[in-house]
This record gives sequence, structure tokens and C-alpha cells, in this order.
Amino acid sequence: MAFAAPFNSDTQAIQMEKTKRNLTLEHVLAKFGDNSLSDSPFQGRGIRLSYDFGRGITNGFEFLERIIAEGQQCVFFPDTNIAIYEHAKPFWNACQNYFEKHGKIRCALSVAVYSELLERLKDPWSNKEVAESLNFALHSEEVNWAQVVDPEQFTGAENRIPAIHDYLFLLSMRRRILKGIELGGHHDGTTQSRSEAMNYIKYHFGERAAKFVKKANRDFERFGEHVLNDEAHIFTAIEFALEIKKPVAIVSSDADIFEAFYKIQYLLDTNYREMLVGSQISSGDFGDPIEKPLGYDRPELYSDLTLYRKRDGFFRDILPAEFEVVPVHCFYLSPNGTLDWLTFNFETGMRKTLEIRSRNRGRSTDLFGDRNIHIQLGPISGRLSPYIGVMKDQIIEKDGCVFSKIEEALVLYDNE
Repeated sequence: MAFAAPFNSDTQAIQMEKTKRNLTLEHVLAKFGDNSLSDSPFQGRGIRLSYDFGRGITNGFEFLERIIAEGQQCVFFPDTNIAIYEHAKPFWNACQNYFEKHGKIRCALSVAVYSELLERLKDPWSNKEVAESLNFALHSEEVNWAQVVDPEQFTGAENRIPAIHDYLFLLSMRRRILKGIELGGHHDGTTQSRSEAMNYIKYHFGERAAKFVKKANRDFERFGEHVLNDEAHIFTAIEFALEIKKPVAIVSSDADIFEAFYKIQYLLDTNYREMLVGSQISSGDFGDPIEKPLGYDRPELYSDLTLYRKRDGFFRDILPAEFEVVPVHCFYLSPNGTLDWLTFNFETGMRKTLEIRSRNRGRSTDLFGDRNIHIQLGPISGRLSPYIGVMKDQIIEKDGCVFSKIEEALVLYDNE
């Protein structure tokens, strides 16, 4: 896999990251409210399936060094770019020192990150001391201070990996839309210019989508392919947290990590709740379906539609009484070392969602034959927002992956 070099200009990097970072955090703030703000990533509210977030911890790497030394129960998943910055040394040294003192691993590398680092570890052009120590740890025959984590080695992984591959391909659709819109062109058959296509994306899909696509296209032009290492890295960290049932923290110096993390959380959270409400509808908890109003058919997206009305407190009340929360932190450290974070409280029951989707060709339930269930229909049509839909999806199949056109819309648009 290609290895991304850092920006030539720290000023350019800081300004770009600040712009991107604020868009995603402001969206979370608008959705979850001021109560989701916290002073420290490890002192949040811990509310199930909800966010805590904050910004502006100065000397972020020294902060991470301190909490690791203090024994914070968390495994850290550094992104490839963390190995680039000289000021990341305190983090790496803290992980190594904690292992030497306590024999516990605090640093894990996803396969995606490890694949990117291979070239750098062979011939480091900066942070040589860190590279040599990391290279030794990863190739030691004995357990050492850092480890490579492969989700395909987790308990029962074969029952979840197909769904994860579906998610990764689905998420790649957002990276591909710029070229598709350019080639889609005008009514007279001519292609759209880059600026025309970007304006179209910003207007129709949203400002976050436009900025994400701009960065994704720059990566495509550099590497010649759509690189999904961020998404694969995040999925590995989430799966690891659900495997060990302890907190993990993704650490990155690329603000795009927030956007990728948020989209993955949104999809997995939505599908989890769909799995839960599917069981409740099947058992009669939602009563009879409503009479479908005229004009609600969308054959390009679904067919055989049945609607159930959402009740007050719907998203909370459908959750199981017994549950286990596992926080996953997402840390962004800007080139000047300031730390911002998102923390989402996942639930271990989400693994069952991955298993069901793996068995049922991308459907979140196996209770309605070849029909699926959707609870986030607002992005498709505001008129459908009050309803749960049981329907036969129009699906997209490519490279062995399967997902619905409705879920494609949830990925492409900013109106989650």
C-alpha cells in the first residue's frame, strides 16, 4: 500500500486540518448537544450509543504520555502519520516504557497501518530511534511493547468479516463520487469541470462531503487508487475493542479520521438498532403496519414497502435492557500538537449485527425473508422520517460485496 508523505508546509497542514476538523465536530455538537462536551476524553458521560467530545488540549502527545504512564486502561491504535512527526516521540516512548514496567501492551497496529509502515521501517528518514524500536518489537519472537492486530484472527471472525468488507466497499463510494459526477457531465454530453463537479457535490451532498471528496481525490491522484486504510484501521480498532471489551483509542494526525470514524459509527449504530427493532416488529411490539400513503413508492431504491410508525423515544426505547458499553476514542493531533477527540460508546451486541449482515447479504435482519428493515429514511425523503420501513432493497453488488442503495445514500449525504 502507498505511504502518504506529510505536507511540505506545516502552516498549510494546520489550516486545512482545522477547517476539516471543525466541520465534523460541529456536526456532532449540533446533533448531540452541549452536554456531549467534556474536559478530558477519559472523563466523559459514558452514555450508551452516544458521543463525548472535546478540543484544544495543548501538548497532546505529552498528555497521552502522561495518561499512559498513569495506567489508563486503554490500547492505542496509532495511524501511520504518527510515526512521521518528531513531536510524537513521547507517545511512542510511553508505550514502550509502560510495557517494560508492567508487561502490558498499550500500542497496537492494524494490518492497514503496518502495511504502510513496512517501507518506512526499513529505511526511516525521520524518527529513526522510534522506527528501530518499533521494528524490533514487531519482529520479536516474544511478546513485546507493540503488536500487529488482524481482525481476521479474532474470535468468530469468519462470521463478521464479510459484513466488514461490505462496509468498506460501501464507504469507498463516497471517495468515488467526484469522478462519477465529472464523467456524468452535462445534458449536451460534455464532461463537467472539476470546479463544477465540486460545487455540485457541495450543494447536493453537503460541505463535509465536498471536503472529504477533495482530499480523497488528491489521494487517488497520488496513489492511483482509492485508499481505504483509514476505514480499515478504524474497523480494526472497533472490532478489537469489542473483542477485549476494553477501551481503545485511535490516534491520528489527519483530521479526515474524524469523518471516517463518524460515518462508520453512524452506519454500524443504525444497523444495530435496525436489528433490534426488527425483532420487536416481528414479535408484534409495534402492532399493525400503517396504511401506506400514496406517493411513497421509490422503485429505484426499494419495493414491497411496509411502514410502521416510530413512537416517542423510539431510538432509546428499542435498546436492550442488558448491555455492555465499550468506549472507542478517536484522537486527532494537529501538526502543532493540539489534541481534539471524539469518543463513542459502542455496545458489544453490535457484533451480532455484523454476523447477521454477513449471513444475509447485507440485510440487518433475517426475520422478513428477502426484505430488509430501515429506520433512517429521512435522508431519502423527509416524509418517511416518522416511519420504520420493511422493504425489499434495490441492492448494489460489486467485487463480492453487497449493500443497499438506501445505505449508499446514507454514506454519500451529510444529512445524518
